[in-house]
Amino acid sequence: MSPVAEDLSGLPPSSIHVGEHELLRIDAETMATRLSQAGRTCELHVREGQMHDFPAAAPRTHASNAALDQMARFIVDATSRPPKADNGETA
Repeated sequence: MSPVAEDLSGLPPSSIHVGEHELLRIDAETMATRLSQAGRTCELHVREGQMHDFPAAAPRTHASNAALDQMARFIVDATSRPPKADNGETA
């Protein structure tokens, strides 16, 4: 069972971070595409030269720190604006 095959229309905004050499990169790209097709906000960040779980290396690498900074900004932005109703208007 995979969430990619499910109804994604009710999911909140998503930010997906994946390394260029990540084993699950194709899954991350597919999920981002499916979220967009479902009308959901989704950011996909593919980090050049990185592998699985690269953000966990923070604070030792620049790529890890940059990914965590992007994640934090995404969370702040996503939680500071009013949610949208299913019809696209502010709820």
